[in-house]
Amino acid sequence: MNRLYRILCSLSFAVILWIGYSLSASAQTSLHSPSKAENYLSQAIEQIQHQHYSQALQTLNQALKLDNTLAEAYGDRCFISIQLGNYSQAIQDCLHATQLQPHNNNTYLNLGIAYYRSGDLTDAIAAYDHLIEHQADAVLGYYNRGLAYSELQNYTNAIADYNQALNYTQSLEPSQLAEIYIDRGVAYLMIDQIPDAIANFTEALHHDASNPRAHYNHACACSRQGNTHTALQEFTTTLHLNPNHALAHFNRAMLRQQQGLYAGAIADLKAACQCFTNQGNLAASRHTLALMEKLQQWLLSTEIQIIA
Repeated sequence: MNRLYRILCSLSFAVILWIGYSLSASAQTSLHSPSKAENYLSQAIEQIQHQHYSQALQTLNQALKLDNTLAEAYGDRCFISIQLGNYSQAIQDCLHATQLQPHNNNTYLNLGIAYYRSGDLTDAIAAYDHLIEHQADAVLGYYNRGLAYSELQNYTNAIADYNQALNYTQSLEPSQLAEIYIDRGVAYLMIDQIPDAIANFTEALHHDASNPRAHYNHACACSRQGNTHTALQEFTTTLHLNPNHALAHFNRAMLRQQQGLYAGAIADLKAACQCFTNQGNLAASRHTLALMEKLQQWLLSTEIQIIA
């Protein structure tokens, strides 16, 4: 029975790129009396800071009706459109902002994000190239470009960008720093440099011990290395932090089955099936259910004592 299943450690990649946002120039102290359009812009900035994005969008539209040359308004509207998932509008506004204000690094950062999330990885990388060319210490540019290269399976370039990002981390929170180490670890794992991958996941956990993505990927790496004991521990920790992690349930089931812990394996397969269903991943749910039923049928045909 030990040959029936094999570990299918789908790695956990970053799902969030870091977005750049700072106060627009017109919100700063100015020597001139602000125009009505700039007043709208200031209102929008306050609304953005409170995450009232739909309201801020309407306010920015009012500002641009009065003055369609406000680069900051286009940049802020780009930011809002990213938050609202309207990436085509975000790209359009970012491009307009770059025409009016060519040297705003935040705009190029957000343009790259809009391209990335719309699936245009080539233009995303070009936007980050422009940002990095004008700001050598653009940690967010390096990190996000690394994510784009990872999506293209160009792990060598991705690792090079993560290395660069880690040279400029003074302003980052520990949780942000952990994300870079996790993604560099994933890139190493994808090219089968398992010791380097484990070293990066370990470093990530040093900065953020409660990060389920770090524990999950560390478990996958340990499993690939043949360290089943640590892998089981790390999948368990992942599930303690995130009980709805379908892949952690699934992969822990595979390891438990290999160890002869059939009751625990069945429990994990059942939990994984439910998690996949809740996520709307019905194909994975059906596949998991079929594996669970096959294991149960095999156990019924044997005299093996079931232990957790």
